[in-house]
Amino acid sequence: MNKALDSLEPEFKPLIIALLAELKLRGINCVVTSGRRTIDEQNKLYSQGRTTSGSVVTKARGGESPHNFGLAADLCPLDSNGNLWWNCPDDIWQVIHNLAEERGYLDSGYDWKFKDRPHLEDPRWKTAQALWREGKLIVS
Repeated sequence: MNKALDSLEPEFKPLIIALLAELKLRGINCVVTSGRRTIDEQNKLYSQGRTTSGSVVTKARGGESPHNFGLAADLCPLDSNGNLWWNCPDDIWQVIHNLAEERGYLDSGYDWKFKDRPHLEDPRWKTAQALWREGKLIVS
């Protein structure tokens, strides 16, 4: 496995593993490139393209992202040489999106206004966020 996959919450990780396996059966090999992020890591990403160099990559500040709760994963397809294939054809992203959405327990950033093709999240993350805001859940 990989560090990003291993950082996911125990109830979420098997959902992503099952999706990766199903994608592989369809000839689409993917890896998890981002899993849990600390609040500081999220804030640094949020700053990118705003107060630091680079392109804007997120609209979520620390505490506003399911990544902060280990309930989101960013996937990237691999090309035939095993390299990350961020610019793969849109129909591959569409398959990833469709399989995630068909499962009913994964939401995809594919069709958001701020398109985030690699992003998959557990819709229950807002429960974790509410607990964190109430001081009942510790997030670093």
